[in-house]
Amino acid sequence: MLLDNGTWHSYRLPKASHCYDGAHGWNTEWPRIRDIGETSLLMTMHGMFWRFPKTFSAANSTGIAPRSSYIRVIGDFTRWQDKIVLGCDDTATNEFFNTRLVKGKIAGPGQSQSNLWFLPPSRLDQFGPPIGRGAIWINDPIKANTASEPFLFSGFDQRTLHLAHNSSEELTFTFEIDKAGNNVWTRLRDIKVPANGYAHTAFTPTEKAAWVRIKSDKAASKATAFLQFANTDQRQPAPPRPKRTPAAGGLIWARGEKRGTLLLATSQELYELDATLALKPLNEPKLRDWMQANLAPPKGVIEIDAASVIYIDEANKRWRLPKGDPVFNTLDVPVRIAREVSTERDLLNLHGTFYELPSNNAGGIAMVRPISTHNLSIYDFCSWRGLTVLSGLPQTALPAGEFITSKDGKQRLWLGASDDLWQFGKPLGQGGPWSNTSVQANVPSDPYLLTGYDQKVLTLSHAAPTTLKIQIEIDLTGFGLWVTYETFNIAAGKPTIHRFPAGFNAYWLRATALADATATAQLTYS
Repeated sequence: MLLDNGTWHSYRLPKASHCYDGAHGWNTEWPRIRDIGETSLLMTMHGMFWRFPKTFSAANSTGIAPRSSYIRVIGDFTRWQDKIVLGCDDTATNEFFNTRLVKGKIAGPGQSQSNLWFLPPSRLDQFGPPIGRGAIWINDPIKANTASEPFLFSGFDQRTLHLAHNSSEELTFTFEIDKAGNNVWTRLRDIKVPANGYAHTAFTPTEKAAWVRIKSDKAASKATAFLQFANTDQRQPAPPRPKRTPAAGGLIWARGEKRGTLLLATSQELYELDATLALKPLNEPKLRDWMQANLAPPKGVIEIDAASVIYIDEANKRWRLPKGDPVFNTLDVPVRIAREVSTERDLLNLHGTFYELPSNNAGGIAMVRPISTHNLSIYDFCSWRGLTVLSGLPQTALPAGEFITSKDGKQRLWLGASDDLWQFGKPLGQGGPWSNTSVQANVPSDPYLLTGYDQKVLTLSHAAPTTLKIQIEIDLTGFGLWVTYETFNIAAGKPTIHRFPAGFNAYWLRATALADATATAQLTYS
């Protein structure tokens, strides 16, 4: 909201990350706007760097634009000489609400640790591609011919709007735009949504404005207008990378006792990394044994079947995510799946892809987002002195960070920032809710992750001798607001291939067969 000449003006902007929605998230990173010596101000908000115009006012509100997405918790920032300096909240001994089954009963770091992050200004545009999700209404009552609050309409290449309502009549929604940010509104176009129905629309590059607002020709007790924005993901897929056996890695832990060091424990040896980045053998067998007992990754918390990877949450609900390289089907030694890398958010490593995983009080797995598909078999990872540390990697070329090798040459650690991981490869994957799965009529599948990927292709098939109807639903908000995207008639023996429109995004997808069948619903993300 903006206070201008004594009057409050409300503007809505999309979120990149939902990690800030929890009980502590609101005070972990307030939206912050500061002058860093550029033509526009820098704003941090909900996991995104933004350009914010110095002349912003209610009469001149154009110019807000995303720069890049980030993972770290940024409490404050400033310009210092030729660098941007960010104060980050990296590692806390107390995980508060951020416990979950896939982490097991892992010991927290020995002491809380944070650090300053020094960046050249150009790096602010080089982290994750901007992505924005947000609502004008979510199951809200609306009045006829009453305009909504303005929602940001500029700065993104791809803009999709989802509309749904519960009225028994068809509703016509009118979009109005403020082109110049001067509170002068003109009609853009209309979209009709059938009774109790859903529709989506993509805005074209020629439909330009600072802000958009919506109104309906009729009232409704529940209406949803949810926007999904993204910029084109220009990253390249990760190259094929050398594979290792999991036994090559070791457990890592930020040590306490005011030492500020990092420990690496294998089944036979212990190493200590100090502030000079010297990794040396350490003869403390009891400490090594303690690490093996208190930091071991949990077993059996992730399932993999023919269709996809299965994440089971604390309520025993199943969530499905894409598979990567088939080598990840055969790792027979437990490796780290999830661990806190910034206060109250986890890094999730599944089948060769890193994800940002909010704490459960901020949505948890329902609000997960992919960071990169790296194709690396990683044994363990953690935060240390403002760095992200990975163990078990082969000596291979990586686009960021650096390797530290032990004095005896036996062990190696990768050190970088969590936001270096965006560069490890564009998110890709293959999977879906079904793969030759016996399904019951009118029983929805598990949800399958849809958000954060670029090109999406859905393949539907079945083994029945006659045509089968399969209904595809999408979750607009991540919190279970399901709508019917389309019902497909799948002919016997002939798969149906559906390519989602460019820029189309929703959080989750599920499939429902309208008769008993053995069916397949698989998605390819490229």
